[in-house]
Amino acid sequence: MLSELSTQKFDIDSRKINSLIAEQAQNEQRSQFLDAMMRVIYARQVEKQALGEGDTDAITNPNTRETQILRLVQTTITRFGTLAVISFLVGILVSLYRYNVKLAAFYLARADLFILLGNEIKPSDVKAFASSFTPQLDFGKTPSTPIEQVVEMVRAVRGLDKQTD
Repeated sequence: MLSELSTQKFDIDSRKINSLIAEQAQNEQRSQFLDAMMRVIYARQVEKQALGEGDTDAITNPNTRETQILRLVQTTITRFGTLAVISFLVGILVSLYRYNVKLAAFYLARADLFILLGNEIKPSDVKAFASSFTPQLDFGKTPSTPIEQVVEMVRAVRGLDKQTD
């Protein structure tokens, strides 16, 4: 194989090779310069962080005081908002439960009347017996709307609620 290579003639342009070697040397110098600059920039960043002069931008630095306050406010609003919605729904469900219990008692009293009298009652007497046997239930005031509840709460907090003793 060496004998075959020795008989071959290669067109080698020595000027081209010399320029490529020079370019490689320049590229190596540039690479060393850029590495040195990166080390200097990194050292300055470390120094700024150590002195507390780092970025205060909330987007680039997630551990700033402003972002911590924003997260705290966000979680607080979420927690208290959830509690407010749950208490509002419980208030509605309790009033509906009371209303349904009173209504059930009313109709159960009417059913008891028909069971007691059986087949002996005349249709004309149903009204008279029903009024005498059925208890008079007071369903109370109608439940207030959510807006009324909010207004009442604001008045109570501000002390504007004018109650007469």
